[in-house]
Amino acid sequence: MELSIIRRAIALERDLHRWRDVGTRPLSSTEARRLRKAVAGPTEFSKVPDRLLTSPLIRTRQTAEILPDVAGWPQIEEAPEVATSRFQERLSNESKR
Repeated sequence: MELSIIRRAIALERDLHRWRDVGTRPLSSTEARRLRKAVAGPTEFSKVPDRLLTSPLIRTRQTAEILPDVAGWPQIEEAPEVATSRFQERLSNESKR
């Protein structure tokens, strides 16, 4: 089995007035454009995966949604288990600040 991990693109600046829950902060339009350019580049370095799993967090999902459109990857499958309990705990603590 081969596993590729794609880090989510950069989100908009943290603003608790706009996004109370850190997990709802979206990608910036600049980062979405940069990601589209990056994945549209040479494809000989990685093959198209059988599945594309994503966390339910908004910017992670937005990052994953670009891959099928630009790189021909399969449609995304949301996998809540990808957002670990440790990460969820951190998000919860940050949103309380």
